[in-house]
Amino acid sequence: MTRAILAIDVGETRTMACAFSATDEVLFQKLVASDLTSRANAFQAMTDLIDEAQQVKELDITAIAVDAVGQVNPASGTWFGMSSLIKDNIPLAAMLQERYQLPCFALNKVYAAAFAELTHGIGQESQNFVYLDVATHIAGRVVNHGRIINGTHQYAGEFGHTVVDFNSPIQCTCGRYGCVETFASATGMSNVAKRLIDQGERTVLQVDDTGCVTMKQIMSALSDGDAVAEMVVEQASRGIATLIANLIRAINPAAVVVGGYVVENSTFALRVTDHLDPEAMRLVDDGVTRTKLDWRLMAALGAVTYAQQQLRQ
Repeated sequence: MTRAILAIDVGETRTMACAFSATDEVLFQKLVASDLTSRANAFQAMTDLIDEAQQVKELDITAIAVDAVGQVNPASGTWFGMSSLIKDNIPLAAMLQERYQLPCFALNKVYAAAFAELTHGIGQESQNFVYLDVATHIAGRVVNHGRIINGTHQYAGEFGHTVVDFNSPIQCTCGRYGCVETFASATGMSNVAKRLIDQGERTVLQVDDTGCVTMKQIMSALSDGDAVAEMVVEQASRGIATLIANLIRAINPAAVVVGGYVVENSTFALRVTDHLDPEAMRLVDDGVTRTKLDWRLMAALGAVTYAQQQLRQ
């Protein structure tokens, strides 16, 4: 049997179990749809995956590390506000530890991704950087002298709620108007595309069965010269570039690393690069780069690495 730490990666749309060896080899992986409509459902999905991983004869699970959306205190393993519907505090690490009698840890999903970047990515070259995650939503973390800043209420890094358009009529979920997330995240781009479709703009874009216009569909239409896709991508890429310039001016990091499935698309990433402010760029020594880590496994890897470090202490 191979000793492994099991990561449970809880996203808004899917939950993944991923077992890593001591050398970061993936030994087991399974994806299921996320259900954050109740505390019981979310916990059940986690335990079902853990139970299945423990049945793999070749694996000896020695610890469990959960990375999850929402606010998480890594010191206590408490999950705050797991979704917009569930606002209570969940002692997640303690609940799992009691059930499985194993060391258990819990941390925020983007915190975990930033931890992976610190230990396996740009952190090998610089201890001062910003990690920006552009996916379903937009968030990130500031790493200062090798330490990830988490904030007083575990809420640091909500960069998606940076206002970049003071004339926007679109209200963000945070209550303000003009947040970059409302048009530059995958959800935001989908919403912009749907509004343009509703306004009668000619386009090949269509709303799918889930009520979304997907990133894949938008980028495919862009390559075919679709005018609506062009408007969506141009606005989004300018928004991300403006956000990056703001972060550089406010924080003065040595590097900005961008991850998430939106910027995984090379065409979109190039658009962002084209819109970066040269005056801001001269202040960031190691530039703005895409992460070299696999965005699908990044948070899980960070959670497992965090657990490894805690177990060594």
